[in-house]
This record gives sequence, structure tokens and C-alpha cells, in this order.
Amino acid sequence: MPRPSVRNHRLQTALADAGLRCGDVATLSGANMKTVQRWLYEGRVPHRKTAVRVGQLLGVDPVWLWPTMGVPMSSADLVCVYTDIADVPARLWQHMADTARASIDIATATVPVLPGEGMAESLAHRVTAGVTVRLCLGGRATTPALDGILLRHADRRTVPAMFRFDTVMLVWLVGTTPGAARLGPVLRLVHIEERGLFDLYERAFEAIWSAAKPT
Repeated sequence: MPRPSVRNHRLQTALADAGLRCGDVATLSGANMKTVQRWLYEGRVPHRKTAVRVGQLLGVDPVWLWPTMGVPMSSADLVCVYTDIADVPARLWQHMADTARASIDIATATVPVLPGEGMAESLAHRVTAGVTVRLCLGGRATTPALDGILLRHADRRTVPAMFRFDTVMLVWLVGTTPGAARLGPVLRLVHIEERGLFDLYERAFEAIWSAAKPT
């Protein structure tokens, strides 16, 4: 009888987002190649110090990769927190945009509207591939017309900055106080649990989109 799969899907997701393979992790973390493969394919858990190195390498919380290591986070959806929007790796933005297969939702009142170089081009390619792209702007945010993208404007001064690509999402908790317009941490979310953080912000986007006006 075949053994049940114990693949670590969270580690698999983090590797894909970082554009790394098992061999890369082995080289950069100092672990044995077969050991890294066991983490991925057999559900093995590394020693804490090694797990921390791997988490730093992949840009995620090691407890998210291996939940049995420590106290569970408030939401299984929370992969990690970036101190600022500038700390989000450019490669991650590009990977999320290029791999979206069903839908992309963006809500923001900040300028520039689209983060990362080449994002407008990536969204255009996704539209051509049949992906539904919705862009909801708040405040004075504007963007050039983008063919095939559904655009609405929210009748409110600010909107939460949310960037959803299928089942992954970045939520920028932008500061609203004077002098701190672009300060705030960024939550990196992956849809893991029902009624978790991912679903919460997805519902928030739908509410803002429903109340916004087509432009």
C-alpha cells in the first residue's frame, strides 16, 4: 500500500515564491541535499536554528513553514510581515502576477498605484491569458487606461491597500497620519483556513468594489 503524502506544501509554496530549488536551499543554508528533500517530501522538521536560516532565506516565518516548531500564529494564512512596502521582494511581485490563473484584485489609494517595475505589462499579459483583473482606486489615485482591466473608483478618501493574486495576497497597512502616508507593515497572506485573515480581506475588497463607481 502506498504511503500517504506528507509533502510540506507550505515549504513548496515558499520555494516557488522565492524562485529556489532544494539544491539552492541546501547550498545557502548549509544543509544536506537529501535532508532538504526530506523536509519537502517527507514532512521532516529541521532543527530550530536551521529552520530560522531557511525562513530568512525564503523570506517567511519558520513557524509558518513548520507549525509544530512553536506557538501557532493568530492565523494560518499569515506567512510573514514585511516592515515596509519597499521590503517586499521585486521577484515576489513578479511571481505572483505571472502565475495568477483566475483573478487579480487590487485596491489602493496610494501612488504609484501599481507596485514593482513592469507590473502594468504583467497585468496586460494576464488579461490576454483570460485572467480577470479588477483595479479599485481611492482618494486621488489615478492610472492610465489599461485595456481589459476592470476599473472602479471608491468614493472615499482612503481604501486598504490590497493586492490579491488568486490565493495569495499582500495587504499594506498604510499609515494615515500626517507625514506617514507611505509607512506601514505589509502582511503576506496565503489562503489556508476558512474565515481566516485571507477571507477577511477578500470580503473587504468585495465590499469596497461593490460600493465603488465604474470609470
